[in-house]
Amino acid sequence: MVFGASLTSQAREAERDFQPGTRWNYDSMNTFVLGWLVTKATGKPLATYVRDKIWRPAGMETPMLMGRDYQGSDIAYCCYHATVRDFVRFGLLYLRDGRAGGRQVIPTGWITDSTRATEPHLQPHRLRPAKPDSPENAYGYQWWIGDQGDYAAIGILGQFVYVSPKNDVVIVKSSQDLNSEPHMAEALPAFRAVAKQP
Repeated sequence: MVFGASLTSQAREAERDFQPGTRWNYDSMNTFVLGWLVTKATGKPLATYVRDKIWRPAGMETPMLMGRDYQGSDIAYCCYHATVRDFVRFGLLYLRDGRAGGRQVIPTGWITDSTRATEPHLQPHRLRPAKPDSPENAYGYQWWIGDQGDYAAIGILGQFVYVSPKNDVVIVKSSQDLNSEPHMAEALPAFRAVAKQP
């Protein structure tokens, strides 16, 4: 999607397949449009908005870097470049109900809403009934939702920010797995086993 035509051009050419909110469809272009909407609403590039409203207030150590297409549009659906420690800090921001450094960075209501599957077709084990053990089995607002109150951001090739409020644990996996698809079902049980350790 980032080679050649601009993402904004591709978004303008996309056609709706079904009524929004009626079924689940994982589509990176939808996330790009969400980021583009933030840019239009705030008058700031998405990366600048995230840096000013979340990244710096949360106390991240490294600069906010986000991939862009060849026309300069922030990609939004991927390519947040950060250290493992800053990805852990992002997970901790969610674990601590949006608080970091003694201040509310993200509203508590957003944390709650974004980490819960709200619609029947988004509930655990309903997204992918053929793969009930997959960590990708329910969806919130850009988070994959587990069936034990846990949730994860899942990146390409097996990268994770896993959050377990029950166990007060954040796990980040940054390794690259070129064969990640068949290993996905192993990830969630492994994270849960580690999170339960004293």
